Amino acid sequence: MARRELTAAEKSAIRAKVDAVFARLIGVVAGLIGIAAMALAGWASYKVYLLEHRAPGFVLIAVFLVIGVFFLLVGWRLLLNRPNRYGSVLSPVGWRVLGILFAVVGIGLFAFFVGTMTLTLDTISTTAVPVIASAIFSYWCFRSASRARANAGAGAL
Repeated sequence: MARRELTAAEKSAIRAKVDAVFARLIGVVAGLIGIAAMALAGWASYKVYLLEHRAPGFVLIAVFLVIGVFFLLVGWRLLLNRPNRYGSVLSPVGWRVLGILFAVVGIGLFAFFVGTMTLTLDTISTTAVPVIASAIFSYWCFRSASRARANAGAGAL
């Protein structure tokens, strides 16, 4: 019995179903990360209350809260398949803010690594990876922002 070749419409339907399953799986994982970050914020607030100098602790709590809210929002949208009016997980402004955050992290890591670097090959290779990854993620975020804006202009609601 000969196997027939799938049509383009059948391939597209299969791909859409697989993408939906993976999106929901990623949504669950993102939601769990968000819940964990919120729990860490609660734990950190309890520990900060006991400290004499509380300002650095409040920064840590704010970081955990921002990460938690971001992952809960992304998890919610992916799990329930609720894209925004741009047909994206984030708005163009959200993608740009995330891209700026990755760029700032990359620049900070670069400055830290340059200040503490010894010129051995293994040190350079292991410290360059996070800096390059931050740059790539920043680029992807800005590219996603332009795609989201193009989707809104094309009428993808």
